[in-house]
Amino acid sequence: MSINSPDIWWTFLTATAGLVVLCIAFVSAVVLSHRRYVRMLSQQTQELREREERFRLLVERSTDALILFSSAGQVFYASPNTEQVIGYSVLNPRIQSPLDLVHPGDRQQVTDLASDVLKSAHSTFTTQCRIQDHHDSWKPIELIATNLLDEPSVRAIAVNCRDLTERMQAEEDLKRLARRVIEVQESESKRVAGELHDSIAQMLHSAKILVDSSQDNLTHSRRSVKPGLKEASRILGKTIREVRRMLGNLRPVTLDKLGLYPAVRAVSEEFRTRTGIDLELDQKGLPEHIPADVTLALFRIIQESLANVEKHSKADRASIHFEVEGRIFRVSVKDNGKGFNRARFPVNTREAHLGLIGMIERASYIGGELIILSNRHRGTEIIVEIPIERLREVEAK
Repeated sequence: MSINSPDIWWTFLTATAGLVVLCIAFVSAVVLSHRRYVRMLSQQTQELREREERFRLLVERSTDALILFSSAGQVFYASPNTEQVIGYSVLNPRIQSPLDLVHPGDRQQVTDLASDVLKSAHSTFTTQCRIQDHHDSWKPIELIATNLLDEPSVRAIAVNCRDLTERMQAEEDLKRLARRVIEVQESESKRVAGELHDSIAQMLHSAKILVDSSQDNLTHSRRSVKPGLKEASRILGKTIREVRRMLGNLRPVTLDKLGLYPAVRAVSEEFRTRTGIDLELDQKGLPEHIPADVTLALFRIIQESLANVEKHSKADRASIHFEVEGRIFRVSVKDNGKGFNRARFPVNTREAHLGLIGMIERASYIGGELIILSNRHRGTEIIVEIPIERLREVEAK
């Protein structure tokens, strides 16, 4: 076949056209793939930017400041609100170490926090400290530190700083309110006790004297009236004793005149006589001076504890103990009654537990701590512990 044969040329043209079509199809596929890749890359970049912007806004608008530390304790990131939260910029070149901003009395606990965080990857630890602001005053700050050194995207120790000023102010306001409520309660109790003593008790006593006098002056012809007068005298006597007991609960005279221990001794004697429960009272030391507020709070706690012993414990023995151990003044009321499961003690407003909640509030009011020890069938012990130096602080208020 000649080289110039039409069949050969037709075959060549057909093959060439097919090759061109394949090339065009390949180029089109490459272009489309590239466009899809660029579109996907652009979308991923946009999503990354949005996530970064979202993270930036969350960090900047958070009430907590975020600081990232290296394992050597160097700051390499601080959120823009750090200075607003803690009161000073940790990136200030004049600050050699953020620890320099911490109150000297709190530095050890912050150092311990750092040590604990470094030892435990992905663990979170919390502490509170005071940090000096640019006004040279001390701000209460909560530090929440997490070890993220092993996290490739972070490789730092993340510390959230939270300003506790408002929260502590609110807690202080609540304490002042609780103190005011207690003061009003005691003032009202004192007023009611005074009125009862000056009016009802005096009138009852006068009525009893008149009944006794009339009984003695009866003639033989009127002896039939005498049993009635005798019963009336007995009822009046019982009423007078009950009013005196109520007066003692409202505001014992011995507490104001003689102090805590004599007042508790008088209450103990009355408690033994009235309930038949063997109550032991002893003391191994008392502070030289107990402020009036502390005296009243401790007396009320003892009163409430004895009321619980009488109403709920089913005990036949109890004790009240005073002691000074080191720098701690301790008062305890213990019984051998049925006790209760301390782990299941519900702190709520049910009437059965209002007394315990009130005792906790009174102990907190005088700067002490109330401890409740109890187990089923092993009795209950209520302990109040007050640092001796707190007694001076309470007195100074």
